This record gives sequence, C-alpha cells and structure tokens, in this order.
Amino acid sequence: MPINHSVFHLLLGIHISVYLACLYYLLKSRTKRLKVWLIFVFLLFALGTVNICFNIHFGQMVWINNRNYPGSPYTYLVQQEGNMLLTAGDAESILVSLLANGLLVRSDHYYL
Repeated sequence: MPINHSVFHLLLGIHISVYLACLYYLLKSRTKRLKVWLIFVFLLFALGTVNICFNIHFGQMVWINNRNYPGSPYTYLVQQEGNMLLTAGDAESILVSLLANGLLVRSDHYYL
C-alpha cells in the first residue's frame, strides 16, 4: 500500500472519529434543536471529507504521478494552479471555515 493511502486513511479516521464524537454528544444532550445540529454536523463532515479527498488526490497528482515533470513537481504545481480539482478543494476549505467560524461567533454571542 502506498504511503499516500496510509496518510489518507489516517486523516479520514481522525475525521470520522471527531464526527462520531460530535454525534454521540449531540444525541446524549437531547437539545431542542437536535435536527438542526445534526444537519450542521453532517454538513461539516461531508464538506470536510470532500476537501480531504480533493487535496489528497491533487497531492498525489503533483508529488507522485508527475514527479518527473520537466522542471520539477513544483513546476507542475505552479502550472496547475487553476486546476478545477484544486479550486474545488480550496472552495470546500473556505466553506467549512466559514461554517465553523460562524458557529464560534454564534456560540460566543449565545453565552454572553
């Protein structure tokens, strides 16, 4: 098994563990807006998983599949900056960050 698969499985395992811990504590708390929180946590999990998959795949394309690219893998990386896969991964990352930061701002105002 290539090293990139091992790293991918490690990252995805951590991601799934955090998701399951969130689900456990949400279901244990039985809040009034449980459905909203479950949807929010699932949305973060799904977008985070897509982000991990896009970034692992693009990293494999740059550093493994095109390691003998004329110039270097870095040259391939610079030339592929506008690649749809890289752009989609960055968009997923921004969306997840906005959702998570929005949750922090909401909880800060909620408890004050």
